[in-house]
Amino acid sequence: MKDINVISINTVTGKITIDFKAGKEMATGRAALVQMVALSLLNDRGSDAFNPNVGSTIYQITGKGYSKNEADVVKTLLTLAIKELEENILQEQRGLSRDDPDTLLKSLDVYSIKYDEGGPGWDIKIFVKTLDNNIEIIGL
Repeated sequence: MKDINVISINTVTGKITIDFKAGKEMATGRAALVQMVALSLLNDRGSDAFNPNVGSTIYQITGKGYSKNEADVVKTLLTLAIKELEENILQEQRGLSRDDPDTLLKSLDVYSIKYDEGGPGWDIKIFVKTLDNNIEIIGL
């Protein structure tokens, strides 16, 4: 999986920043996998007419106006959405070369989901585990 590098991840917070500056190098290895996961999380499922199964339902869930009092409901829905995305990515990877296991997903798991009253709302952190068992944490 190779793509132009369009994200950067804050190594302290795990927060993703989209950066479309010209002249970026190719994202390879684990960085390519993390980017693919991050972009899949950020794209609404069904928004690509040519590939309607790509993307996630995360923003459909977080945009419904759930309050912090409904955190358990949101955590359950987000966990299910992330597991559904994991299955879609694993299905997409079937048949790909295993020469570099660090570029292939093993699992996606929720690290934490909190409601941030002083910020944009839901603070979501996700473990991205590669086939080599390396882990990155990304935050939305």
